[in-house]
Amino acid sequence: RDQARAGDLIYVTGTLGDAGLALAGLQGSSVAVPYLEAVQSRLELPQPRIEVGLAVAGIATGGIDISDGLLADLGHICEASGVGARVDLEKIALSDAVRAYLQQTGDWKMVTSSGDDYELCLTVPRQRQAQFEAAVAGLDVPVTLIGEIEAGSQIRCVDRHHQPVDIAATGYRHF
Repeated sequence: RDQARAGDLIYVTGTLGDAGLALAGLQGSSVAVPYLEAVQSRLELPQPRIEVGLAVAGIATGGIDISDGLLADLGHICEASGVGARVDLEKIALSDAVRAYLQQTGDWKMVTSSGDDYELCLTVPRQRQAQFEAAVAGLDVPVTLIGEIEAGSQIRCVDRHHQPVDIAATGYRHF
């Protein structure tokens, strides 16, 4: 977690927000209940991305599973490495259910701060981008470029116009 450097690219596997949406549906959220069936298996049967981790060992400079939410877990990498990050929200891969929920509510916290997706967040030096993308290309897991490691200590979320989006919640905090 402590090897990410400014300029490294940030990738995530799979789609984000599915487990959080399922949990909200199970807890009775009137907005989330209609999507429950589509995402419930993502909460109850997460698929660890072991094959991706093995494929990019020695290429990625940082990595963490997204168990506490994207911003919380990316924050662990940033804190250990002494860097910040920019996350381009519109680049995050979403399931149809989460996309529909987001269009209805505008609630990016479901995507960035919900835990239990168990996808991977990986940092990759720009000069290894082609090598990284070749390593994951043959796998049956989507891997998406969502941002960049930056100097500083803050994680900034931006929209498609590179305007800041304030997301107060960052994810689950153990202590």
